[in-house]
Amino acid sequence: MIWHAKDKARFMSQAPDRTVRFRAFRDEDADVWVATSDADRITTEAVSKQEIIDRLSVIVPDVLQSRNDAPTSLTIVIDWQELRTIDQTAFAVA
Repeated sequence: MIWHAKDKARFMSQAPDRTVRFRAFRDEDADVWVATSDADRITTEAVSKQEIIDRLSVIVPDVLQSRNDAPTSLTIVIDWQELRTIDQTAFAVA
């Protein structure tokens, strides 16, 4: 196979499948949900769980792309912490 420089750079910049995990909790004082990925150093907040999901589905691919770490497929996992329970949401981003 013959590689052109731009093709090789594009191929090399795509990371394999990736899962990014977030821990989310309700900040009662600010009346928002806060989602943080310590491993990837990404944090966002929103009024509802659905808004967190919507934000992360846009923010995470953009951040990874800006770090030249764009995966071929991306799954985001959110561990929702409420009082003494933890719920989990996982979704793929196209």
